[in-house]
Amino acid sequence: PLPYPYLPELAWLLAPLGRLPFGTANAIWLGVSLTGLAAAVGVLAAAVLRQPSSPRDSTLLVCAATITLASASGIAEGQLDVIVLLLTALALALLPRRRFSAGVLLGVAAVNKPQILFLVPFTLLMVREWRTFLGMVTGALGAFALGFLLVPPSQMVEWLRQLLEGYPAPSSTVAFPGIATDLGGPTAALLTAIPLAILALAGVWWVRARLDARTALGLGIVLSLVVAPHDYSHDLLLLGAVAAVAGLIAGWPRA
Repeated sequence: PLPYPYLPELAWLLAPLGRLPFGTANAIWLGVSLTGLAAAVGVLAAAVLRQPSSPRDSTLLVCAATITLASASGIAEGQLDVIVLLLTALALALLPRRRFSAGVLLGVAAVNKPQILFLVPFTLLMVREWRTFLGMVTGALGAFALGFLLVPPSQMVEWLRQLLEGYPAPSSTVAFPGIATDLGGPTAALLTAIPLAILALAGVWWVRARLDARTALGLGIVLSLVVAPHDYSHDLLLLGAVAAVAGLIAGWPRA
């Protein structure tokens, strides 16, 4: 059997559904997922309506990047990507005014799906978003520490052990390292991911003077999805946040 990949908090929150018939529990989670998707699209659309020169086009861009086959497959499979998208959308909406709070939300999102946000802390550091970075670390550590209050430490250690044994990713992933796995196995995936991550971060460093918190977040998401050795088609749902950043950029005045 595959190891449980999420934090104990999620299992604790979903435990009541285990007492219901499968059809009922599935319908409830489907409703939660659809509500989360609608909320995320609403938050992202509101974010791009702040300043853009073409609000209609920006809103359509967000919807096109969010309401896709990737989101449909993720919701149908009961994936957590909608919740991660909602947390990321809320963080984006809080930037740049409430940096620490935005970082906390990003940290909670990242600790549940680290493979699709793992480069975001580095891109934030490169643009000197210290408060956002500190908030992200605080949110991640807080979410992880809460697990020790819900289950015995020995079970947390066993959970981590089983989780690490499941990496690197299987070959069905959509990123470049996953493709490399088809050719040379898990070692090829890691040998592809590491130089790609270094190259990606070098590119961010090169253009860092042109970035702010929102563009750094958007770039971090895109690069994480490209470089991660473990992401699937439903993880592409997070591109909705990137589309919102693109919409914001479209409205900024050019020097």
